[in-house]
Amino acid sequence: MNNELFDKEGKIPSAIIMDAINLVSSGIMVTDIDANIVWVNDFLCELTKYSHEELIGKNASIFSNGDNPRKKYDKMWNILLSKTSWMGKLTNKKKDGTIYRELSTISPILSKKNIIIGYIGIQQDITVEDNLRSKLVNKAEEMSKEINGKS
Repeated sequence: MNNELFDKEGKIPSAIIMDAINLVSSGIMVTDIDANIVWVNDFLCELTKYSHEELIGKNASIFSNGDNPRKKYDKMWNILLSKTSWMGKLTNKKKDGTIYRELSTISPILSKKNIIIGYIGIQQDITVEDNLRSKLVNKAEEMSKEINGKS
């Protein structure tokens, strides 16, 4: 394979991978086993309005707005601790206090000995979609009441 993307061993250099990760329009975060943030991509900073420096070393709970039920977190952690990925919607808070909805996928990072050594999370802002969905549901309910009220 004669492609400039690959090194002599046929692998993509980590610098190219890091550039690609920073170009993705999803927030990406890596934490240690205690959910303390060790790395974030540029888009997560853009999304949450925190700088890299403000996030590194902080617990991922920095984004929590308190609206997610404890049961949801318990279920998420049980799944993650079983070395399985978790996907779900969370309501979180930006640095400026703005609430946003995200679709989150979190996966455990495993050592060569199959021990959890950290987590990687990918967050997509779904606030606009959720707001539109809520408006559509409300409008449909209004229309249904209007139709049922006329019969």
